[in-house]
Amino acid sequence: MALAGENWESVKTDLLRTVCTCSGWGTESAKVDILLHEELIDDPIAIVSELSSYYSELIHRVMDAAISHNPDWVIANTRRCAEKIMDAGEAEYYYALECLKKAGNAYFTWHLGRKLSG
Repeated sequence: MALAGENWESVKTDLLRTVCTCSGWGTESAKVDILLHEELIDDPIAIVSELSSYYSELIHRVMDAAISHNPDWVIANTRRCAEKIMDAGEAEYYYALECLKKAGNAYFTWHLGRKLSG
């Protein structure tokens, strides 16, 4: 930041654009960390929406950050993952429980938001 001086906002925008377009195996976590730090929630959502449950820890981090920003996405994502696990007869797995807990938090946030705005 100090090196960029008055140009920091322009440099920052360029750097974030580069981060978003960077691809390659193993870059997802770093991109999500940077974008979450910058409070750009929609970009990490887009990144993890394309990932498999292998990346569940990363997906859960984005869901935690997105609960107040986009509870509808959290609800849809957690419901999809929990239903997939339950339909496969694997509901005993911890991942399904975590998905359902996040869905509950998102529903609560969504409902509270509707009450406050209505």
